[in-house]
Amino acid sequence: MVTIQRQTRVVMIAAAAVCAVYFPTASIVGRSYAPRPVPPGAVKGIFGFERLSANGFAYLCRQPNFSLLPEVVIYENDKPLPGPGNATMRDIDGIGLGRYSQENGKGFVISASDNSNPRGNGNDYWIVIPPQRR
Repeated sequence: MVTIQRQTRVVMIAAAAVCAVYFPTASIVGRSYAPRPVPPGAVKGIFGFERLSANGFAYLCRQPNFSLLPEVVIYENDKPLPGPGNATMRDIDGIGLGRYSQENGKGFVISASDNSNPRGNGNDYWIVIPPQRR
């Protein structure tokens, strides 16, 4: 009988300690969490970038069974890449600064707006088909 009371007491103390840490932490984190904004329209996140040349700014994001999309815009976080969206591979790789293009059968070739590496710059990239304008 003594062991059951002792075990119960240990469990109650452990549960109180967990609650004493969990609830204040959850309260603080819950108030400060803000989800990243998603651009308007039909949206699909892109990731898994492959660098196309050792010293260039172009990165390929492969899309299986990809075919060209007429009005697609690439977003970096909640802002469209400056583009142009039909830039040449030479300009994307050599100049960068948010240029991008579609490669039929492969996917998208992009450069980050600040010429950083999209694999580790902390930005989210989105394929966006804008809502139809009426």
